[in-house]
This record gives sequence, structure tokens and C-alpha cells, in this order.
Amino acid sequence: MSLLPWRAQRRVRISGAQAAGRFGEAVVTLPRGDGPFPLAAVVPGYTGHRFTIAWYARLASTGVAIVTVGTLNRRDHVPERAAQLLAALDQVVADPRTAELVDPARLAVIGHSMGGAGAMLAASQRPEIRAVIALTPWSNAATPRGLRAPTLIVGAEHDRTAPPGRHARPMFDALPDDTPHAYVELRGGSHYAPLLRPHPVIERAAGGWLARYVLADPAAPAPDALLRSLDDRRIVTAIARA
Repeated sequence: MSLLPWRAQRRVRISGAQAAGRFGEAVVTLPRGDGPFPLAAVVPGYTGHRFTIAWYARLASTGVAIVTVGTLNRRDHVPERAAQLLAALDQVVADPRTAELVDPARLAVIGHSMGGAGAMLAASQRPEIRAVIALTPWSNAATPRGLRAPTLIVGAEHDRTAPPGRHARPMFDALPDDTPHAYVELRGGSHYAPLLRPHPVIERAAGGWLARYVLADPAAPAPDALLRSLDDRRIVTAIARA
């Protein structure tokens, strides 16, 4: 299973001063072309630096602008991460350098660990968010009741921080039946499998999820077909409900 093709993109940096206390700092990666593009915000987990999620900028190759977000405090919890994801989306939509290049009606949120739970919480608060991707999510709270955005959850077989049987899988099972959702468990993966370097299963699954639900690409596969396209040597289980 090959990685997405990666091409040089345009980047816009948002400093901590420009973020004005709403989030730490961020980098926007824009696809080639004129736009306006859908926009997805990505946040790390507890104690995580922005550089650990920098590789998700590769998802701009799907035609979605990607903003990787550093938090105000690396120890921020789920509600703070949710708020900072939303603030970063708002910043990119309003920033004169990017405002004409992004579409505020086509948004997505992505997060790792507490950031994954934060992404789910953020989407429950913003109906215009069209897709959620939660990567080895950790949460000590119930899945948000207001979450209606199509949600992809990725667990990891050997996750000792957020064991999938106590976190990712129950979060998946609690999603509404009328909301498209999918679960993928990485074979041999740890809690940190989604970080630092491209993971071929995550990249393929996330790219397909964004293509279907944010880009609304008619050629994008349905969730069950998307999961069947993944390398089954790298996954323990894959479940789609739509």
C-alpha cells in the first residue's frame, strides 16, 4: 500500500502572537491550485508538540488545506484541545493570507490521544464540521452526544496509554447508528504509532475519509470499500458502519 503522492505545497505560518492566546502557533499547508479548499485542523495529544503531527500536512495532497496546531500548554486537556482546534479553524478562515483560499462550510478536525477526543468534542459543537479523525484517542468522558459528523477512529493493538478496549473501541461503539463511522486497529501499533512519520494505513484511511466527507468526491470509496483497500497485514480489525 503506497503513501499518498506528496508535492510541494504553499505554507503560511501563524505565530503565537497572531494566535493571540487562542492556541499556541500553527502552520497552514495549502494544496496546489486556486481554491477555495476545504480545511482540516490537526492537534497533538497530551504533552505533544506540533512537530509530532507535522506529517499530516501531507494530506493536503488530497485537496484539503491542513493546519497543524500547537497548543497553548502541552498539558491541556480534552476541552482545551477542542477549543483550540476551533480557534485555529476560525483563525485560518479569517486570516487575510488564507481567507480567500479556504471554504468555511467544509471543515474537518483531526487529533491524537486527548486531541482525538478533543476533535470529537469540537465537532459536536460545530455542525459545519463534516468529518472527524480520532487517532488512538484517550478520554475519561462519554462520547459527545451532539456528534453527528462522519467519524474515523484509529486504535492501536499495543496501546498501553489508551488501550483500545477501554478508549477507541467504546468511543466508536457509542457513535449514533445514523452517523457514518469506521474503526481501524493497527497491528502491533503503540499509542504513538500516528506520530512523527507517515503511517501508510492512517494516511490512506484519513485521505479517503476526507475525500468522501469533506471534498465530497463522487469517486471516493464508501467506508466499507475504503477499509477493504487497507493492507490487512497492518491491521487487526476494520469495521465500517454507515
